[in-house]
Amino acid sequence: MEILKNKNIIITGGSGGIGKATAKLFLAEGAKVMLVGRKEDKLKSAIKELNTKNVSYCIADVTKIEDTKKYTEATLEKFGHIDVFFNNAGVEGSVKPIEQYPETDFDNVIAVNLKGVWLGCKYVIPKMKDGGSVMITSSVAGLKGFSGLGAYVASKHAVVGIMKVAAIEFAIVVLGLIPFTLDQ
Repeated sequence: MEILKNKNIIITGGSGGIGKATAKLFLAEGAKVMLVGRKEDKLKSAIKELNTKNVSYCIADVTKIEDTKKYTEATLEKFGHIDVFFNNAGVEGSVKPIEQYPETDFDNVIAVNLKGVWLGCKYVIPKMKDGGSVMITSSVAGLKGFSGLGAYVASKHAVVGIMKVAAIEFAIVVLGLIPFTLDQ
C-alpha cells in the first residue's frame, strides 16, 4: 500500500540513523524524499543504500539561513511542492558536567538542535501552501534532565517549545484561525 504516493518529503539529518530509517519507510510507502545533510559522502552513501530514483539529496548546514533556503528551494525545484517536513537534524555534543563543558560544543549543539529546527520551521512551513505535516525530532531529554548533557537537554527542551508554537502558528495559517496573543 502506498499511502504516501505523490507526497514530497524533506528530511534534515537525512544521512543519519533516524533520517535513513525514516526515509526508507517513507519511500516504501510511495513518497519522494529529499535528504539534507552536511556531508556529501554520507548523503551519497544513504542514497546508494536506499536504492531508488525517488530519493535525492541536498548538501546543507541547517544552522545557516542560506543553506536552509537552499534545501527548501532544491526540494521545490526537484519535486514541485512539499507535503511533509521531518525537521530531524541533531547532535548530542560532549558528555561532561556543565562546569567542564566546552563553550564551542555548547554553541554547536544549540545551533544544530535549536537554531536548525527554528530555521527549518521559518523557511519550510511557509512553502507548504496546501498544508501538510511537520515532524520535529526531540528526545526524552526534552522532558527531563540527564547529568553531563546540559546543552543537549536544554536544546531538546527548547525544541518541544518550538514544536508547540509551530503547531499553533501552522494551524492558524492553514485553517485561517484568529491568532491568540498574550495581550488578549
